[in-house]
Amino acid sequence: MNALVHHLRFLRPLRSVLFTAICFTMAESMAKKIPRLDSGAVELSAYFVALPIIVGLFIAGAAHEPLHRPFALLLPGLRLRQLRFAALSLGVAALMATVIAHWMVPTLSPAAALGLILALMALSQLNRHRQGGYASAPAVGFFAWLLLNLAFAQGFANALNRSPIPCLLAGLAFAALSLRLGYSRESCRRRAQTPFVSLQTQLFSHVFSPAVSVRWRAETIVHRLFTAPSVETLGHQRPSRPTGFTTRDWLDVLRRLEFARWRFERYFSPLGLAISTAVICFAFLPALGLASGQPNYVAALVNVADLRVAITMQCIVTVGLFLNFNRPDSLFPISRARRGELVFMHFASAWLFTLLWPIALIFLPSLVGQLLSGHALPGFGLYPLLVGALALAPLLPLAIGANLKPARRPLTIFGLTIVSVLVSLYVRDLAQPYRPEPVGCSIIAILSAASLTWMRRRILRHCRDCDLVTGSVGDPPPARLDAPAHAYTVAT
Repeated sequence: MNALVHHLRFLRPLRSVLFTAICFTMAESMAKKIPRLDSGAVELSAYFVALPIIVGLFIAGAAHEPLHRPFALLLPGLRLRQLRFAALSLGVAALMATVIAHWMVPTLSPAAALGLILALMALSQLNRHRQGGYASAPAVGFFAWLLLNLAFAQGFANALNRSPIPCLLAGLAFAALSLRLGYSRESCRRRAQTPFVSLQTQLFSHVFSPAVSVRWRAETIVHRLFTAPSVETLGHQRPSRPTGFTTRDWLDVLRRLEFARWRFERYFSPLGLAISTAVICFAFLPALGLASGQPNYVAALVNVADLRVAITMQCIVTVGLFLNFNRPDSLFPISRARRGELVFMHFASAWLFTLLWPIALIFLPSLVGQLLSGHALPGFGLYPLLVGALALAPLLPLAIGANLKPARRPLTIFGLTIVSVLVSLYVRDLAQPYRPEPVGCSIIAILSAASLTWMRRRILRHCRDCDLVTGSVGDPPPARLDAPAHAYTVAT
């Protein structure tokens, strides 16, 4: 009974239900705007894809969190206990989700629905939380949601109805395989070496348990210090010291270190970025257009910059990229003032990159399609993208608190996501008749400069007052990272 109570504490039922409802509503709204599905496909996507993925993410986080402690391998029966909890939670949640989905959308066979829902719920159990980026559970779930949206738009529901029993057996087999791999001894050994806190535990933790948030931050920093790669990880020798003594010289060193860490943690490489960009531009985005009723591939390329889709996608990509840039943890032999300038230049370059790259990502395939078809959009489809970038330019620096205060990061990310969706809805109505004019551009430039100035002052003040190791300001020092101190994982 005590084990069940502790498992419910990790699951955080009230928080999980609340944010499941919020994320479910957002996924249903996005299914109408990005793939532009019809009402039947939207309901199928919402109840048979989005709901299982979201619920599975929370279940996996609650079951995995106790295993990410250094002493987890020393506790007898912990691995099997968490496996049983995960299997029981998946079974109950899958049955409940199937009943709800079949009640709301009775067009899909219950057996096929149960197999699909069970497989999608178990997908997050494979994540070892060893790396972020494209291999993390939220990213894999998002890509699975997009692909299944396209599949439902092409009649995937009819294929499931034709073979419900094989679909059920395939879903059961995939769930069993996911649990077996996710809780194997090798997976648990990797988990014990990696700090991880589930999403529902992070939410509001800085409000209710500030000392615990400080301890999580200290654990993450210690883990990075022991696992951070050297500059030579890039595969070629480069000098690890600056050629000069200016802030720009140190910024070059910081970029090389961040690039090496990004590649080390997320399997990033220039070739991989080029390939993924080409796939997104000329395969994935046109596939969304074909699923939305475009007559051919060239027409789908032209309408990649369609106003109803481009603005929403641009806001999501821009905000997601910007929040992906964290405050640098590297310690350099420089003053606090220069460190503040260094961090500001790092975020300013990230701000510029996250505004321009989504424009290129959407505008490039549309321009190629316009050249191939001979049909040019007004302003080559660039005006709406510029309006979206101008609307986000003053808002992004205001989110710098999410990067400077890691304990508040989940709430800030959630709030900024909501704001970006609202901005995309407003800009979408404003961008149709808008044309660039000096007065409006001057106002946006003044607001952006004021926002960047505020961000610079905030960063300089933070680097002047913070602890250079933990990055915290005014927080009590974290407790020792020994086994007794980790009892908070049960106490919370």
